[in-house]
Amino acid sequence: LSNVRSSLPERDVRFLVVGGSVPTVERLRAQTEERFPCSAGWVHFAGMQPEVEKYYAASDAFLFPSYFEAFCLAEIEAAVCGLPLLLTPHHGSEMILRDGINGRLLSFDPGVMRGQIAEFIQQGLPNSAPGAGRGLTRAQYATALLAAYESLLSGPRP
Repeated sequence: LSNVRSSLPERDVRFLVVGGSVPTVERLRAQTEERFPCSAGWVHFAGMQPEVEKYYAASDAFLFPSYFEAFCLAEIEAAVCGLPLLLTPHHGSEMILRDGINGRLLSFDPGVMRGQIAEFIQQGLPNSAPGAGRGLTRAQYATALLAAYESLLSGPRP
């Protein structure tokens, strides 16, 4: 976080963290302040919120770095609200994110991710088309699922 912030002195960058139980938020706040002492002024922990759409409306982008998520509703909500998505590859993200169009696919490597976020903050998306993309029809889903199975079955065997 501090490297992203320090590389953008001309921008007023803030991270708004929404969600999480009270103990989790307090733990994350303490860890963040311990690791990045200057973060208290630009990383804000809001906790659980009953009207999350107000937080989407106050945002310029939606950052969701996750190793595992099962079709995240928050990503869909953010996309429908027109926010660019900054997502790591996890289950369901491929159905919402169109890399370079409505967001950026982020690396799991923190150094690479830092650069991707900094680039987004400085440049945005060149041909941004906010939105949740297009869901698959039943037939398209079945075709994609069969192709995935066929690919697995026809691949090299141990």
